[in-house]
Amino acid sequence: MDGPSPGIRAPGVSVDQRGDRLSPDTTTHEGDTVPDESAPDARGTDPGSTRRTYVGTAIDVSFDAALCRHAAACVRGLPEVFDTAARPWIRPDAADATRVAEVVARCPSGALRSRMHNPSP
Repeated sequence: MDGPSPGIRAPGVSVDQRGDRLSPDTTTHEGDTVPDESAPDARGTDPGSTRRTYVGTAIDVSFDAALCRHAAACVRGLPEVFDTAARPWIRPDAADATRVAEVVARCPSGALRSRMHNPSP
C-alpha cells in the first residue's frame, strides 16, 4: 500500500474529496504554488466551496465537484489533460493552453473554469 491509510493524514496535510493531497495554506494541489489571495476561483469567498485549482504554466483550471454532472465532455475532449485515473486528475500543461480553454468552455455544468496567465511583457 502506498502512503498512510485513507483515514490517517500527516499533520498539516489536507486531502480533498477525491483523495488528492492539497498544499498547506492553499487551495491548490500539492506542488502548485498559487496561494488563496492570487487564485480567487480556488474558493471564492465561500470557505465551504468545493472548487479546486490546478495550476499550469500558461493556464490554470479549476474544478467544482459539487457542480459536476459527469457529462465527461472534458475527458472526451482532452483525455491527456483530464484523466480521472491519475492524480492530480487535471494536468493543465498536458496540452496547448488555448485548446484547454476551449474544452473547459464546453463544460455543460460550469464545474470547470480556466484562467489564462498574462503573457510576460
